[in-house]
Amino acid sequence: MAPVSEQPILKVWRLHPRGVRVAPADPTLGGNAPVSARQYCGPYIHANSAGFYVYSPVDLDLSYDPDRTFPWDWTFHGDEYTDEDVDIVAAMPLNHPSFRKEFIKRRPKLFLSGDDNEPLHTAQLWTGCIFETAPGWSLLVRSPINRNLHAPFRIQEAILEADWNLYDIWLNLEFIRFGVETQIRRDGEPIAHLLPLPRTSYDQWRLQDKLITPGDDDAQRVFDAWIDYNWEKFHSRADGLKEQRTYARRRKRLRDRVGDL
Repeated sequence: MAPVSEQPILKVWRLHPRGVRVAPADPTLGGNAPVSARQYCGPYIHANSAGFYVYSPVDLDLSYDPDRTFPWDWTFHGDEYTDEDVDIVAAMPLNHPSFRKEFIKRRPKLFLSGDDNEPLHTAQLWTGCIFETAPGWSLLVRSPINRNLHAPFRIQEAILEADWNLYDIWLNLEFIRFGVETQIRRDGEPIAHLLPLPRTSYDQWRLQDKLITPGDDDAQRVFDAWIDYNWEKFHSRADGLKEQRTYARRRKRLRDRVGDL
């Protein structure tokens, strides 16, 4: 297994010039994150700012209702997904001994599942992109963190081992509310979230489950840290109010000791 790169970078290789737009995640959630959470809740901020947003490549109204004769209803607005990828791919030199130019043909870019198709009630949207991560890094694909929660679909989660599996990616939009139209826009809400994570974060971990008990030095260490944090957050102020800045102050002290986090 390749070691985790010290300078990770996500490379987006475009098979289509107008495939999905990828941008860094926004800790403010487009300005909609609660002010108090943005100021005091480190875990919330870290989750919101992690990774990259994926935006739709097309402007599309889409709904699913299994009670309709044909369950899908969709309308494209403006330019649909063109076939520019065919010319782009055909222009590349072919170094494969068996693959031929005539294999490169127009491909569907939006696939709507039927009764006998898997996955059910799921729209599959082509990103038009190959994602490449640094050695040892993968990509978790999921719905946007704390955003677009009103959408009638969720992104089927997957882990892409994109450091070695260089292949174009589809997004599976699994509808969980039926008969509700969603308006998917290029300049609207992100539809998916890419979270880089080292492969060791899921490939090598094991579980240890223990009760906090006296006489266990490791348990005492955790208990002492918990009590200390509890005291600073809820009991350290003379006015008896909760100390909202506990997390931020402690993280700054740690950063000052060990460098940037």
